[in-house]
Amino acid sequence: MKIGVICNGLKIRVNGKVEATVVDGGEIITNNEAVITKTQSGSIIMALKNIRIDSVSHSKIISEYGTITINRELIDSKLSSPNLVFEKIKGLITNNKIETESLSLTHLYFSGENIIH
Repeated sequence: MKIGVICNGLKIRVNGKVEATVVDGGEIITNNEAVITKTQSGSIIMALKNIRIDSVSHSKIISEYGTITINRELIDSKLSSPNLVFEKIKGLITNNKIETESLSLTHLYFSGENIIH
C-alpha cells in the first residue's frame, strides 16, 4: 500500500508493506514492513518486520521482530526494536527513549537527554 500523507486521527491497519510520505499524527499498523519519509508529532508506526524512516519527530516507532533504520534524524521520540541502525553519517539524535538489543550508532550528533536500554 502506498500513501501520501496520513493526517492526525487516521489509523491504517494492513496486511502487507506500507509506504508513506508523511505521517502527521496518524497511526500505521502492519504485519509486514513500513517505509516512511517523515513522521511528525503524535504519530505511531508499528510493524512486525522492518521499519525504514528518514526523519522521526515526536513519534512512537515499534518493530516487533525486525530492524528500525533511521536515515537522518530522531527527535523527541520513543523507539522499540530488536535492532536499531542509523545509516546517515552525521545524523542527529535529540531527547529520545530507545529500547533495543542491538544498536549501531556512529558519527552522530547527540543532544538533550537520550535514554538507551
